[in-house]
Order: sequence, then C-alpha cells, then structure tokens
Amino acid sequence: MIFENFIGILEESTGVGWTFAIWDLLFLSVLLIIGILLRSKVKFFQKWLIPDALLAGLLGLILGKYVLGTLTQNTLYIPFSEGLAYYPYHLLNICFCSIPLGAAEISWRKIKKGGLSTGLCIGFTQMGQVAFGVGIALIFIFLLGFEVSPLIGTLFMFGYGTGPGQAYAIGNVYENLGLFVGGKEIGLAFGSLGYVFAFLGGIPLMRWGIKNGHTAHIRSLDEIPEYVKTGLIRDERDRGVVGRYTSATEAIDTLSMQIALVLFTYIISILVYLAIWSILPKGASIYLCGFLYMICVMVGMIFRVILDKTGRRYILDSQTQHRIQGVTTDFIVASAIAAISIPMVWRYFTPFITIAILGGFFTLLISVWLHKRIFSDHQFERLIFNYGAHTGTAMSGLALMRVVDPEFKSSAPADYTMGMPLALVCQFVIASIGGVVISMAKTAFWPPILYFLIAIVFAIFLWFLWPVFGFWKRYKPFWSLWPKD
Repeated sequence: MIFENFIGILEESTGVGWTFAIWDLLFLSVLLIIGILLRSKVKFFQKWLIPDALLAGLLGLILGKYVLGTLTQNTLYIPFSEGLAYYPYHLLNICFCSIPLGAAEISWRKIKKGGLSTGLCIGFTQMGQVAFGVGIALIFIFLLGFEVSPLIGTLFMFGYGTGPGQAYAIGNVYENLGLFVGGKEIGLAFGSLGYVFAFLGGIPLMRWGIKNGHTAHIRSLDEIPEYVKTGLIRDERDRGVVGRYTSATEAIDTLSMQIALVLFTYIISILVYLAIWSILPKGASIYLCGFLYMICVMVGMIFRVILDKTGRRYILDSQTQHRIQGVTTDFIVASAIAAISIPMVWRYFTPFITIAILGGFFTLLISVWLHKRIFSDHQFERLIFNYGAHTGTAMSGLALMRVVDPEFKSSAPADYTMGMPLALVCQFVIASIGGVVISMAKTAFWPPILYFLIAIVFAIFLWFLWPVFGFWKRYKPFWSLWPKD
C-alpha cells in the first residue's frame, strides 16, 4: 500500500508514468537488432555513420500505429504501449546519474582548466538556441498569424541541447501549466530530430575537418577503420575492453554492482525530489518535475565526492559506467523516435520543422565559430564532441568524436561533465523564467518579446565571461568561422 501511494505521488507530481510494459523493451530490442543488420550491410548508412538506435527508432515509428497502423486500418502494426514515451524521461535520468560516477577525478583544477570554458560554451549555445527558437516562433505568431506558443522555441533548445527525455519533461510542465497544448509531444519530437541532425550535420563537418587538416589524430578519411563504418568489430585485435572488474564474481558480478550503484543514485535522487516537492507551494512545485535530471546529476556528484574522500573510489569503474550511459542512450533514441506523435507534430508542422532545420544550422555555425576562439587544444575534436552534444546527447558527441579521436586523447568528454553544473543553471533559468514570463502572455503580447530579449542578454553575459577568465582568443576577421592561426 505504501509503495502504491509512493508511485501515485510520483505520477501526480511529474505527470509521467512510473510503470512499464515489458513488451516495449522486447519490441525495441528486436528493432535494434534489425538496425544493427541494416548498418552492417547498407553502404549509405555506413557512409553517414547512421547509428543503429536511430534506424531502430525510425523503424518503430514506421511500423507503429501512426503509419503502418493507419495504412492497415489498425489491423497490423507494432502495439507499443502508451508508456513508450516515458522511457526517454527515465533513461535520461539514469544516464545523468551515471555520468558523475563514470567521470574522471572531480577537482576544481580540472574544472577551471577546461570544464569552465565548456560550461560557458554549453550555456551560451543553449541561450542562443532559445533566442533563435523563440525569435522564429514570434515571427510565426505576429507576422504569419500561426497559433503556437513561443515556448516551442525553448523546447527546441531542450530537445537539441539535452535530449528527448528532458524536452518531454519540460514540455509536460508547460502543458500542465496550460501554456502549450501538446508540449511534451513536441519536445519529444525535437529531441528525436536533434539526434538525427547531430549525425547529418556532424558527418559532413567531420569530413571537412579531416580534409582541411584540422584534426590532430587522423589525417585522411582512409584512416577511418572499417568496423567504424559497419558498426561491427570482427577482428579480435580491434576489440577494446568493455570494463574492469571491481568486485569478485563469486560475490557479485561487476556489471550488476555498477548498475546497482546507478539505480541507488536514482532512488536517492527521487527521494530528494519528493522532499523538495513536498515543501514547495503548488504553483512552484509544478516546475520541479522538469528538473529531476538536475537533481540526479547533483546527487551523483555528491555520491562520487563521498566515495573519493572516503577512499571508496575503487568500487566504481569508469568504462563500465560509460557502457551503462551508452545502453541508456541507445534505448532513449530508439524509444523517443518510435514514440513521436505524428498527429501532434502535424498540428504544429510548419513552425516545428522550420525551427528544427534552421535551428540545426544555427547550432552548427555557432559551434564552429566558437571553438577556435575558446579552446587552446584539440579544438576540432572538442567541436565535434560539443556539436554532437548540442544537437543530440553527450553519447552522440562521443560517437562522432571517436572517429576523429579514436584513442580519446582529447579531454572534451571529461570537460563536458565538469562544465555541466554551469549548464544546468542556464537550463533552470531558461525553463523557470521562461514559464513565468510566457504565462503572462494570456493578457499581453509583450512577454514573449521580453523572454526573447532575456535570452539574448543572458547569452551576451556568458560571452563576456570568456575574456574575464582569460579563455577568449581574438581572431580577425571577427566573422570568420574557422580563422587561421
């Protein structure tokens, strides 16, 4: 009875389901196997390094009720449950619990060296995405007469910048506040399309960098191993180590222990979330469900620091934690794409697809322009990783960077983790202030414009912090995307 009440409180406070159908996991697993086979055989997918999870998600969308179900008059399609859309939310939280546990040693020295500039980069890019997305939305609303909430611009940022799970959660907050009908479905769609854009934009960018000699560790496209293209490692000599033992198998398998540590962190995060939710007034607590992933990161970092300070760091294995993050990301992508609500996307199709495509190019251009100016080492490798993270997830950035930096000599992933707290602050400002400002739009036309200006001012403020901390390098001409040294 207590547990049922516990689940009821969680579902009421988050607006997200907390029970799942095993058949969804089985269907997704079958689709992933088909995706693996397609990637290993089809040259087009190999050339563009299309992830197996993306193929699985597209297959799930096509074979689901909105496409195949419609064509067969609901007689033949994959019967995913309504809870399929909840998987990205929970898996993203689990992934964020794992990131601090699998990170390199957490220290101010490392944060100051590369993490701070990376955090500013994340915050600046996301504020730019918000300003761009809301700006395009305002054009559709005031000039073209479309009925759509300006908050669609913020969902573009959350979808591209944090992933489908977080975009779904924030969209759900907007929907619960009565600010954006279909917000969670649009957020999920942005997150899914962002993952597609990560690779459709990242692969040409990577080829351009290799061709023009901007990469530090690979000089020719011919150096890309065959197994990177097919996705399957046939030669024993090319197979790396998945993880290291941190426990005696006779007692418990290391993978079991690593998963247990991550899920333990998630449980503690949920309890912290409920504690905060219980003391907040109802008007404020409704925002909290969109920020459970932030609590997961903070709890994970505290847990990690405790293990470091007490000499218990040895129970963690970074490589195994990275594999857990990879597994959750694969299922996030597959489930998010398969769960896209085509009717809701069609309702907002013109502003949605315009913001998604133009915003994707904007993210690509701003990422290229920044990285030569704010980093002193591995500039292109950092660009590839951060661009992938700014459009898909950290795992998509890692997949792209692995091609140009196969031995991970760049510290970009570690710096991304260290810079995450600053990025979380920016995301909190975007969602909370944005929701409050836009909620006034029911009685006036100026709040969306004010929100647009707030995002620009915040981005400019973050921009000025680079010279303050001594990270900014002046290149001429100012508008050059990749100036010469």
